[in-house]
Amino acid sequence: YQTGPLTKSPQRNENPGRLRHTPLFFDMYGKSSSEVASKLVTIHWAPCHCKLQFSSVNGAAKALEAVGEEIARTGLSPFVSESIGTFNWRKIAGTQRLSMHAFGIAIDFKLPNRLGRYWRWDGAYTNQNKVFPEDILHDQDFKRVVSIFESHGFVWGGKWWNYDSIHFEYRPELTMVDCGQRKDRP
Repeated sequence: YQTGPLTKSPQRNENPGRLRHTPLFFDMYGKSSSEVASKLVTIHWAPCHCKLQFSSVNGAAKALEAVGEEIARTGLSPFVSESIGTFNWRKIAGTQRLSMHAFGIAIDFKLPNRLGRYWRWDGAYTNQNKVFPEDILHDQDFKRVVSIFESHGFVWGGKWWNYDSIHFEYRPELTMVDCGQRKDRP
């Protein structure tokens, strides 16, 4: 996963940060819905002055709360003021793999201006030559939102060939400088 602005659409089957080793997440966050739920905490989400639940493990909830505070300070709250989901013990649609929502470390938003795009909603799963929604590449304010999330250890589903622009997940192991990131980024 490379942090920083997405300047062109991902190449076919390029899904940085989407590969997951479920046994690792079981060990960190919990092996069942109740075990994961026992590690959830309630945070204040500044963009809507509301409450959200997120995992307390590995600083995930603190990171999400810091993201919300920074977004609110920079006037970008309208992009992420409406969460449409955090913790939900479920599989990824069309697969047998657990979603990162099942571990309490993912959040989805209702995004404005046709920025909320998901490859299955767009019917792209039936089209071998699917077209990446270029409109999510051009909104400068939304790029700032993505950058804020990334600076706090989140990856964005909009960087995937199987795009999910409403989706952010806490994956600090993929966004740290020690994991191959540019050392010159702010």
